[in-house]
Amino acid sequence: MSQALWILRKDTRRFWGLLAVVIPLEALGGWAYSSPSVAQLQLLFGLLLTLVQWFLIVSLIHEEAVPGDRQYWTTRPIAWKFLLLAKAMFILLFIHLPCFLTDAVTLAAHGQSVIHFFPALLACQLFLIAKVVLPAAAIAAVTASLAQFVWHSLGFLIGFYLMIWPIATYASTPADWGGMEWFRSTVLAVLLFVIAFAILLVQYARRDTRASRCILVAAILILALSFWMPGWHAAFALQASIGPHRADASAIRVSFDPARDPHTAPQGGTFWGNQLRQTPSFVPVHVTGIPAGTELYSDRATVTLTTSEGRTWNSGWDLLHKLIRRTDTTSTMLQEEQFLTSGDECWQYINIDASFYAALRAPVRMHITWAMTLFSQPEVTTLGRGLQTVSGGGSCWSNGAVQSICVWPGQGPQVNSVRVRSIPTGVFTDFPLSAWGSSGPVASYGPYPSTVSVWQTAFQGWSTTVQPPTETSLRSRRAVAHFERDLDIRIDDSTWRRFCP
Repeated sequence: MSQALWILRKDTRRFWGLLAVVIPLEALGGWAYSSPSVAQLQLLFGLLLTLVQWFLIVSLIHEEAVPGDRQYWTTRPIAWKFLLLAKAMFILLFIHLPCFLTDAVTLAAHGQSVIHFFPALLACQLFLIAKVVLPAAAIAAVTASLAQFVWHSLGFLIGFYLMIWPIATYASTPADWGGMEWFRSTVLAVLLFVIAFAILLVQYARRDTRASRCILVAAILILALSFWMPGWHAAFALQASIGPHRADASAIRVSFDPARDPHTAPQGGTFWGNQLRQTPSFVPVHVTGIPAGTELYSDRATVTLTTSEGRTWNSGWDLLHKLIRRTDTTSTMLQEEQFLTSGDECWQYINIDASFYAALRAPVRMHITWAMTLFSQPEVTTLGRGLQTVSGGGSCWSNGAVQSICVWPGQGPQVNSVRVRSIPTGVFTDFPLSAWGSSGPVASYGPYPSTVSVWQTAFQGWSTTVQPPTETSLRSRRAVAHFERDLDIRIDDSTWRRFCP
């Protein structure tokens, strides 16, 4: 242990100038994440801070470089365990501790309890070590100079993206996990942690650079494949079991509605990836039993078609297969219409494989399983110009015309939108706020933040033709229950022709 402390003191004296830059930047970055008025600069601050932290980590590891046979430390009685321990203590002291304290101070400055958000603070530090610290340390451990580190990092990134594109072309599942993104982010963080830690152990314990570089190359393929990993349904089942359970969904029922006018079905369709050879269809369903004061959101659905000859087709848990009530499926501004209440005219959207559809003959047995979430009624906060506090311990900045940015500690509301209403006419337009790292309308359902900051951001810039003067308000919803529902339908020839001509 004395060896580790001696190396720690030596490294602190060696890098005091660099620490004088890194620690203030870490504090500045934490302030930027907690302040919506400068949230536009979060990406810049995040990139700059990551680069500076990586430079510090690389310099620290290269101070006693592992590859080669001319290092001074190999000729001294310095155990590799104490050397690795000293580097870990340095990183915890000068990277993790300042970031942790900055998040804690910003929480206290916003009137939030540090004790209440301690699990979220801890989760952020675990994601920081998995996503930022250990990958940099692992690549630094297999290189002997900054130039080698840069070339290895570029090679890793280029190889990763070269793997991403062909996988994306033939992937059978989408990369966007919606509200379940926290689960996939956790799996990716665990993979990064295990791979990077394995490289560090191999390097320091055996100094086998060739084996470590082989692990690094294998990591490219593993991480690329993990972006299209299966298991969305298993993740949702886990989410349903761990909560929240603030509403009773037992009375909710979904039934087939064959009497509906097929001309009221939504128009258009959406495709992605390799699913271009598909035929969009809309099946009318009726939803009842939605508890008062809640709204229903269909996260995803899986549809199985079985013909009388025994042929089957399954959609999988595709993000496009969900209940909708809007009439224009190409619009991106109708976020409010994705939330259902009892009595709404709902349609199940299905992308049927074109070859299966062409050979399909009724009668057809259709089995649908929905993964659903109940949301609270929107909490409405009127937004003026400038910075103001909103529900959930968050704060929002708005210029009153074209942009609003909000931040929340821990896990903020899963769905947020800004409503711009014309005061003279009463006409309004809703604009969804998007969370960092999410392309869908719903942010993470997770029990903890899956980012390196305890502050979660939602933003939106828009242009609107709503007649001035206008009133702007924030509408926030929180998930109160997750559950599944099933429906079996036997569709005869006449019904099939009406709705799936």
